[in-house]
Amino acid sequence: MLHHFLNHRPKNSLTIGIIGWGPIGRLHYEMICRLYGDRIGKILIFDLRGIDEESIPLPWRERTHCSPDWKELYTESDVCITCTVSDARYIDLKPPKGDLLLHVSLRDYMVSALECVRAVIVDDWNEVCRENTDIEPLHREGKLNESGTRTLADVVCRSALSGYGWEEPVLFCPMGMAVFDISVASYYVKLAQQLGIGCSLE
Repeated sequence: MLHHFLNHRPKNSLTIGIIGWGPIGRLHYEMICRLYGDRIGKILIFDLRGIDEESIPLPWRERTHCSPDWKELYTESDVCITCTVSDARYIDLKPPKGDLLLHVSLRDYMVSALECVRAVIVDDWNEVCRENTDIEPLHREGKLNESGTRTLADVVCRSALSGYGWEEPVLFCPMGMAVFDISVASYYVKLAQQLGIGCSLE
């Protein structure tokens, strides 16, 4: 998603924001730095528990700043990645123009923050519009239907982002569809076979 977004909206110096500095937030930080480090001018990170600067990888530490709150990070970022385990929605601000919201943690945005977003990308509507994700209350309140979304396949195979102006914020809200689980399971099956351990089920 990020690859196609940056191709659609080229920008030489990106500001990346990451809300949540647990394992998922750190892995997304490393991923985005390794893939797009030459295009990143600044990285903003925020966690309610605070952030130990020693936990920030050295190669990018100079470009990384700890934000005092999520609002500053959210309003200053070109790409905002939510990686929290929040039990209550807290983002009540409409996204800045032209931003990409990579909504990894799925339950951060209030309806009022997303109801104006036209560019909503999902991996699969039926998977993501359930389990109290931020998509589900939008749908329940009549603010969003499946026909108002595009899929990741639409973006990758059918250039769906070209249908939106540069100023339109883009929300990518994936459930994941167990792809990660399948890949991890495959890794451990192959490792067990190599080591000659485990029980093969017919």
